[in-house]
Amino acid sequence: PWVQRAFLGSTAEAVLRASEVPVLIVHNSLPTPPPPRMERLLFATDFSPAGAAGEEWVRYLTQHGVREAVLVHAIENPLLDAYTPDTTDFNLRRVSAASQQQPPRSAEPYWEHADQVAATKLSQLRQQLLGDPSHVLQAQILAIEGSPSFAILNATVQHHVDFIVMATHGRT
Repeated sequence: PWVQRAFLGSTAEAVLRASEVPVLIVHNSLPTPPPPRMERLLFATDFSPAGAAGEEWVRYLTQHGVREAVLVHAIENPLLDAYTPDTTDFNLRRVSAASQQQPPRSAEPYWEHADQVAATKLSQLRQQLLGDPSHVLQAQILAIEGSPSFAILNATVQHHVDFIVMATHGRT
């Protein structure tokens, strides 16, 4: 769409969409900033099989100079299959009573379960990607409730990351 071309530029968008290799797009700002340190990365994952490409890049980058990583997962909907809500242990009467008193939090058991599942998966991912955190390489995990794009961008600012690694499903 024209909106993407307005922000990325038609050439950058075409290359980004068609390239079979990773693309680094540098923001055109004046004056030209120095290259980033590239010591602290943020890896955003939705735990899907498509995220494996991003995991491989994190492995590579942590072996070649990256010293810190922030692993992020955004929980936008706790009822998605990623959290297997059918296995959530909760009391339906309590949820029903809570929903009458406080409708927005009636799904609280689902949110709590999704938070636990996400934290567990991020911890396992940290072990797989980085091994035990040491003085050389540190890894933080963040399970954040909300829109994935806002969660990623907010975590980028809050944790002062140098760059973001994320895979795409390539559907849009």
